[in-house]
Amino acid sequence: MTTVYRNNASGKLSSPAAAADTVLYTTDDSSFPPGSLATLEYQDAIEIVRVLDNASGLTVVRGYEGTVAQDWPVGALIEGRITAGMLRELAADAILTDGQNVLVDQDGNVITLDPF
Repeated sequence: MTTVYRNNASGKLSSPAAAADTVLYTTDDSSFPPGSLATLEYQDAIEIVRVLDNASGLTVVRGYEGTVAQDWPVGALIEGRITAGMLRELAADAILTDGQNVLVDQDGNVITLDPF
């Protein structure tokens, strides 16, 4: 599944989620399109999930990128964040061209990198 990126995706769980649940209910399911990754956070706990569908709650794959599926209370934060896996995927799909600080993906999209 291709990763989908969405700016400012954010919400909170509107019902509790057990570690075995594959559907999460949030305050804004539409913020998380199918293919996106979402990070759940509450206190010191974090879990990454992949969103498969957002038609009636978020149907997800739990414990993504080596995180552990766990129980979440109502009000736990869910956000679209950059993850290490996203960056690895981007790097694997990109080609650095001619040392010119330009990345070109498989579809020909060009990203110019500021030197640092």
